[in-house]
Amino acid sequence: MTPLEVAKFLDENTPSDIDTLHDLKPVYIKWLDSEQPNPDWEWLEDLDERAGIEIETLGWLVYHKKGAVGVALSKGRSSTRGKLMTHGLLRIPAIAIIHIVLAVMPGKEHA
Repeated sequence: MTPLEVAKFLDENTPSDIDTLHDLKPVYIKWLDSEQPNPDWEWLEDLDERAGIEIETLGWLVYHKKGAVGVALSKGRSSTRGKLMTHGLLRIPAIAIIHIVLAVMPGKEHA
């Protein structure tokens, strides 16, 4: 996907106001992450010039703003306070997204 295609997808599928748990859509995202730095000294001539690691994430699309996408591992509602909650929020730079699509949940249909 091009960055413009990613931006269009996010604009069309990110909730502007989250009123119910149904407002959060499940997504599959493939994105490019940096690698952990090597703690050892390396010779410049021996460097491996990889571009990063492709990561695959499944989660609930919570937000898209300020160049980042928020994807939650889980969603729920507090039984005591009645408020919406998420768990495991991952913030992914939008520019790092290679591909994003709506995920299919068993027994659910999404617009």
